[in-house]
Amino acid sequence: MKKRAHVGRRTFITASAVTALAGCTSQGSDTTDAGTSSSSTSTESSTSSPGTNENGDTERRRTETIVSVGSVVKDDTLAMVVREVTTEDKLSEFRDAEEGKTFAVIRMAVKNRGTEFIDFEDFLDASVVDGENQTYDPSVSSPDHPIRSGVLAPGEVVRGDMVFEVPKGTHGLSLRLDFESFTSFRFKQVTVSLGKKADSIADLKQSLDDVLSSGEKASRGSVSVIVHGVRTTKQLNEITDAADGHEFVVPDIEITNGGDERLLVSTLLQMHVKTGAGLAYTADIGASSGLKQPLNESSDIESGESHRGELAYQVETGTKPLYWAFNFLEADEPYKGFWKLR
Repeated sequence: MKKRAHVGRRTFITASAVTALAGCTSQGSDTTDAGTSSSSTSTESSTSSPGTNENGDTERRRTETIVSVGSVVKDDTLAMVVREVTTEDKLSEFRDAEEGKTFAVIRMAVKNRGTEFIDFEDFLDASVVDGENQTYDPSVSSPDHPIRSGVLAPGEVVRGDMVFEVPKGTHGLSLRLDFESFTSFRFKQVTVSLGKKADSIADLKQSLDDVLSSGEKASRGSVSVIVHGVRTTKQLNEITDAADGHEFVVPDIEITNGGDERLLVSTLLQMHVKTGAGLAYTADIGASSGLKQPLNESSDIESGESHRGELAYQVETGTKPLYWAFNFLEADEPYKGFWKLR
């Protein structure tokens, strides 16, 4: 029996070796990008000067920092900013907050400022802490745009939401992000005071390299992918219309398994439509199932075979630019391909 090559096995954040970090800041805009400046003051609990470990090797001390909403935290590897905090009693038609509670929805942007692809699944080590030191874990309710990427390419921005269910009237909320497992980042912990805003809200600008056009192929290891074309429509069939203010973007995709083992691909884990600002959309599985030739939601591709089909993504009408992204999660090193849809 042939062994199946599974994908989606990445951990929180890992990265290949990065050179010593310099010129770090934890406030204001990401000056590499066209971000908005911010005058929020941050607090760091230790310096970033080198130390020595028990083996006598030089190592960089890592810091902790406290910032306000709108302030960028960055080094040569990563930059991040909390841009907005809202409260919602209802996330969707099927998900209401429990009685006496509300959803705190935190919109973030994260950018890979390095030159290497890195694994970036999501903020698994995130929590919200209130003024009484009560801690809240992320809600099991998934927002429309989760802060998730799988692989973060050089210059790529991932933008999305984290959701926490907290008691109504809770004050003094802070978002706590722990980076103990991401040793390449200068900060081992970042705390964002959610009740405080910077004078202006900074942003991060996406700057993608090596974007492909329709008909061009991207390959890593034994897997190759082509986007043959894309169409846009308000109506997929007689019973499937896009919501008001939205349209379906439908790329025609072909995935080839050139390896010796069966390959499992996943539309949820590996394939997204992304905006120029980094907001990601997953395929509308219900709508995609009504296509004449849909790409299966999760499908085995036998050795030497190809699967070709369409996926339907529902996005705001006229959103431009738009990219289709594929995470080559089965590759030896993290890699993601981008195709410009429009």
